[in-house]
Amino acid sequence: ELKAHDIYCIARIVALKDPFIAEAKPEWALYKGDGTIFRDNAGDAWVNPYKTEYWDYLLDVCRAAGDIGFDEIQFDYIRFCTERGVKEVVYDEAFHHWLLPDPEGVSLERLDVDASGLLAENWMSAAETSGYATPGCENSHAWNGDAAEMEEDWFTVEPPLVTPDNDGLNDFATIGWNSALSGFLCSITVYDEWGRKMYSLCTEMLLGSRGSLRYDAVDATGRILRPGLYIIYIDLLRPDGKRKRLRYPLAVG
Repeated sequence: ELKAHDIYCIARIVALKDPFIAEAKPEWALYKGDGTIFRDNAGDAWVNPYKTEYWDYLLDVCRAAGDIGFDEIQFDYIRFCTERGVKEVVYDEAFHHWLLPDPEGVSLERLDVDASGLLAENWMSAAETSGYATPGCENSHAWNGDAAEMEEDWFTVEPPLVTPDNDGLNDFATIGWNSALSGFLCSITVYDEWGRKMYSLCTEMLLGSRGSLRYDAVDATGRILRPGLYIIYIDLLRPDGKRKRLRYPLAVG
């Protein structure tokens, strides 16, 4: 009848704020950490935007609307819910770093704000060096253009000679890294020149795009190291599962 009166017909399809399909297909709904379905201020359930099955469902609805004669089809609410309580929502633990032992309390960060937030590869667990979260700050994996191409330049040890005598000058070493290490798991151990383990700075720590650790030139008991040459072993586990070991000298005076 609308066509007979030369009326242009537009179908408006509400997408992610879809309480009907969220109730009919609870496996597609957004859930909170306690296992209950998330509901907005109006009590409506939302669909998890990462459920690709729901994408297919929307396309089927779109085709059906076209088949019955609509001239134009518009999708509405194609966005993340921003209402109170949405911070409790758990989207998909598979987005976390695959070697993270427990994602509990670890925030997910978007790697590239210009890329789609629906791509799993555009998400990463917040770095351990940033406390697993960066509220109000730049993401811990944000690219800053300082990635070193040569592996030996991935880390810096400054100064290369420390004199831990508490005189305020070169009392400790700072081990820093750049963007090339974002998403790597890192273990740092100090050995003496005879291969004896002196101190462990970290074990499989998830690195961000930049950061540093302070080493006070002490052994595992907290005693100042004797003057001499030491080797800092840095063992890396890449996101692709490959391992790499780097060595850096450190002199103690």
